[in-house]
Amino acid sequence: MMTSDVLPVVEELIQIIRREPNPVRQADALLLLFEAVYRKQELRQLVLVPLLKACETMKSWKQPRMLTDIALILAVDDLPSANKVVEMIKQDSIKRKAKEAIEKSDWLGPTRILSVYYAKATS
Repeated sequence: MMTSDVLPVVEELIQIIRREPNPVRQADALLLLFEAVYRKQELRQLVLVPLLKACETMKSWKQPRMLTDIALILAVDDLPSANKVVEMIKQDSIKRKAKEAIEKSDWLGPTRILSVYYAKATS
């Protein structure tokens, strides 16, 4: 399938997700969409912007974990963007761990099975 075939669907999904008033649920949904479209650069950027905006507005313990996950996904092939996301992490210890994971090349990239993301939350 061509990016142009999927673009309207992704745009519609982003609009639906943006209607969710809870930024944590919004970010969760956008992260799943981000992983799904990751291999298509144009779609990746389209989802990344609202995903990071949702993360910025989150007031949850989940924010640094979500930012770390985004950075580790991006680090696979976009290290400058990954580093920018790491800098958004306010907690120094979590920021340091994210940087170390990137330096060690210990990242996952986009997950192939959606349940992997939720499994990471328990580790």
